[in-house]
Amino acid sequence: MASYLKTFYQGIPLYYAGNAQNIIKLEPQKQKAVRFVSRRAAQCVAKNLAEEYLRDDFCVVQQQG
Repeated sequence: MASYLKTFYQGIPLYYAGNAQNIIKLEPQKQKAVRFVSRRAAQCVAKNLAEEYLRDDFCVVQQQG
């Protein structure tokens, strides 16, 4: 089951779409987000983001259906 990293900004859900040059890219559409093959892989990236960028507000969500 595919997993995604999700956060919120002013009540709007945003999905992790990668990072480049010390900037985290966020997308409002899940289709443009990074798709992880497992929940564990997504959790690992969330942990790395928390350590590197001091962003611990990502949660792992799984694709429905």
